[in-house]
Amino acid sequence: MVDDDAAVLRSYAEELGDRGWIVRSCARGDEASTRLETESYDVVAHELTLPDRDGWTFLQHVCAHHPDTAVVVTSATIDVDAAVRAMRMGARDVWRKPVATAELPRRLHEIMRARPAKSVQPSGQRSSAPVPNILGQSQAIRAIRDQIRTVARYRDLSVLITGETGTGKELVAQSIHAASATNAPFVPVNCAALPEPLFESELFGHEAGAFTGARGARAGLFEAAANGTLFLDEIGELPASLQPKLLRALESRAFRRIGSSRDLPFRARVISATHRSLLGADPALRSDLYYRLAGFTIAIPALRDDISDIEILAQHFLSEFSLRYGLELTLSPHALAALHAHDWPGNVRELRAVVEQAAVLAPGDRIGVAELMMAFRDRQPCARREGVEAAASGVMLAGASHSLRDMERHAIQETWTSSGHNLSAAARVLGLPRTTLRDRLRKYGLR
Repeated sequence: MVDDDAAVLRSYAEELGDRGWIVRSCARGDEASTRLETESYDVVAHELTLPDRDGWTFLQHVCAHHPDTAVVVTSATIDVDAAVRAMRMGARDVWRKPVATAELPRRLHEIMRARPAKSVQPSGQRSSAPVPNILGQSQAIRAIRDQIRTVARYRDLSVLITGETGTGKELVAQSIHAASATNAPFVPVNCAALPEPLFESELFGHEAGAFTGARGARAGLFEAAANGTLFLDEIGELPASLQPKLLRALESRAFRRIGSSRDLPFRARVISATHRSLLGADPALRSDLYYRLAGFTIAIPALRDDISDIEILAQHFLSEFSLRYGLELTLSPHALAALHAHDWPGNVRELRAVVEQAAVLAPGDRIGVAELMMAFRDRQPCARREGVEAAASGVMLAGASHSLRDMERHAIQETWTSSGHNLSAAARVLGLPRTTLRDRLRKYGLR
């Protein structure tokens, strides 16, 4: 635990010590770095604002040089953007302070359970080991797991992952990295968010005085990746002016820091991902860079193209949510039918968001159709929310074993009961005019 608040460190150490954890505490980043060089830790939890060094630099250092150690960022003022940045840099979790001491053991055990298993696969031998984090039993998902196992054996082979936004491209990249039996870091780079003037400095690093504001030497992401994995997310958004610089480094497997005359070797495997077509009439990438990146291609199907895994994924997300908040939530059969009939334009990412919002809205321990309908409705453009008929809402329930009329009646009954027989509240949840809902209540004998 790295924090300059002695009271916080003391309370953490006492709670975790009582639960069997061995806790070491320090107030400064330099002291923590020294300990990491001589001692092994499962988890490092550090305050983002350290008294002697930048917390972001410390996070990058630990992730790059101690890949077997899970890093947790803690802060009282962290916002969503900073939390996303921390997770992209390699943090396993972000804790907003104050963290209830009783929560610490559970959250740490979750981190430990999520760590990839360490294993060494003999070179050239096909592995049948499970692929972490890739859930599902459909033929498409089983094929993707087989591809991950296959490509993981060839450490120098670049991989291109294609698929719509929200299909889990980064998760596949992380699984390839974990299946490669490497103890080196996984370094993600969002090409769409990389400022063009800072491209070379971010990727290749710079020496002190290389340009205005370069007060000290800084390692880039190519160095941080070491002999691990460099993940180039949204590679199709990389500006054309920057593509030759990236290609040169990948072709030569060497790069230079800005302001240096010395070549540094580039040893990392390169995995790229894109949601768009890279070649064609209006190519996003120059062809030589594309073929350099696409040594092996994995295509992830959209969720609507194979809905057989929706229940597995939904139950997984609900279990995660329930564990995080100490709840026991289940999905009703009608709610599962609604999930299967939705078209999922946002893919797996949307499914997670819908399940979690429905869990928040559930009045008890069971998620019904009413909560899902509200979660779906809140993600529609305003124009599509107005005047939604129950029959139209019922389209998402089509294909279930029950008749559409029965399912419509069930959805209205659930909402009518959970709203306390409040006509206005029930109409808002269902997205119906009050007069339409009143007619449906009479039609089904519910009023």
